Amino acid sequence: MAAKDIEFLKTDLFKIVLKNPSSTPIAPTASTDNDTPGSASPIAFFVHRGLLASLSEELHKHTNNEMREGREGVMELSEVDEATMKAFVEWAYWKDYTTDLQKGPAALLYHTKIYVLADRFNVVTLKGLAYSRITAMLAEIGVVAEKADVEAMVAVVNYAFGNLPFSSSNPKIISVPREPLLKYFAHYTSWALDVFTTSDAFCDLLVQCPDFAQALVFNSNPARRPPWVDAVSQGSDGEVVKPPEVSVTSEEDKSHILSRHCSNCGYIGVMSIMCWHCSKVDNEIGVRIKIDNSVLWTVGQDRIYGEKQDFYYTCKWCNKKKNYYGSALDYSSHDNNNYSLSGNLGSLICRKCTKPGYYRKLTFSN
Repeated sequence: MAAKDIEFLKTDLFKIVLKNPSSTPIAPTASTDNDTPGSASPIAFFVHRGLLASLSEELHKHTNNEMREGREGVMELSEVDEATMKAFVEWAYWKDYTTDLQKGPAALLYHTKIYVLADRFNVVTLKGLAYSRITAMLAEIGVVAEKADVEAMVAVVNYAFGNLPFSSSNPKIISVPREPLLKYFAHYTSWALDVFTTSDAFCDLLVQCPDFAQALVFNSNPARRPPWVDAVSQGSDGEVVKPPEVSVTSEEDKSHILSRHCSNCGYIGVMSIMCWHCSKVDNEIGVRIKIDNSVLWTVGQDRIYGEKQDFYYTCKWCNKKKNYYGSALDYSSHDNNNYSLSGNLGSLICRKCTKPGYYRKLTFSN
């Protein structure tokens, strides 16, 4: 370690007092002359002032000012627990913190508290480290199954949404939070929603935390079928009326612009299309939703128009529109000598054998 990196050792020690080292949500910074009784005895930590000031601009302001904090070298924090502050101080000196104190979902709360404390003082590097450990741990855990683990996960989400700024991109509409950890937790909860709906604590969280409820709605997928499809009614004679039959197909619409015959596997139907710009494959366009054999709608019909050999397609991801022309009605894979990779303007993908084919038919000259 270079001499300049340990200059902070020459500075005085700065005292951080945990006035109420409990596990309840972090309160705003307290720095008053009168102590407020807490549920636990205050705990003091000592950090070199120069080191603490170097961690972030926010901490520099706390350690170097004309108020009591700066003059006396004392900062009081309410309701930050001892384990969290130990991890913070350990990271401040060694750029790492102990991770083997707890296992499973309970450990997520430990890392989340560190993330929240880092966010509070805008210590970006520590915040990033805690985030990486939280996401890696959740990826390893997968879906929480045991009731105790579900309750622990609800506590983690509750703590995060209760102590981090939601700050949506547009507060007037339902949207995703800008804070990365809140966004990640909302996505995870939506993904594992089936297990959370069995938890009373989760139901309480939905009522008590509108920000979380909003983020969850944003991450939830719409119903795949309209309600009348599954509705069961009774006829005038009291007999149960069978709900309408629903079918989803891409094989019957021979008039669709992307309907082709695949020379590789023999499939006849609507092909998927690869965008010429972003190379993502749209395998939903042209799918027919039918109720009692009547077409209700065709997916993506507003994104493609024209003729089979000369049409425009707008990508659902990058929103780029392109004219695709010269498309053969018979579908051939790219190893056919009549097609050239270099002349590719986007490709069709067979939905059965997934072989790609190309629009622009070229003539080779010797």
